[in-house]
Parts: sequence; structure tokens; C-alpha cells
Amino acid sequence: MRLINADKLKNYFNADTAIGITMRLMIYEQPTAYDMDKVIEQITKLQLKIKDKMYSAEDEEFATMLRGELRGIAACLEIVKSGGV
Repeated sequence: MRLINADKLKNYFNADTAIGITMRLMIYEQPTAYDMDKVIEQITKLQLKIKDKMYSAEDEEFATMLRGELRGIAACLEIVKSGGV
């Protein structure tokens, strides 16, 4: 399965014809498979949790590990924001 841009797909159907209206409606009614804003929100919340753990960590080795996790999460966040392309 791959994700498509439903808004662009709708533009292929003429809104002045019955079939065009029907196709646009069918596309509109499809559930969102991937909501970038929700994914970004979840990743950001995870970042904050890890930052809290890092700042309260008494063990420097554990804090270093958490900093590495934060770098990885930041990279993931950039990939999501760019659309994965």
C-alpha cells in the first residue's frame, strides 16, 4: 500500500459532471491513513518525555544514551515533516 495525495487526485475529476462529483465524494469519504500532524505531535511528546528523563538522570552514561535517542528522534521528526521523500 502507498499513500497518495487525495486533494490532487480529486482535481482529476470534473466537478461539473455526475461521475466527477461522485468520484470526488468517494475520495473525500475515505479515512485518513496517515495524519502527519498527529504523528508530529506524538513524536514531539516522546521527545519531551525523553528530555525530562535526561535532565533528571543521575547517571551520565544513561544521560548520554538518552541524548543519542533524542538525536535519532529529531532525525525521524525531520523525515516526517519532509513527507518522507
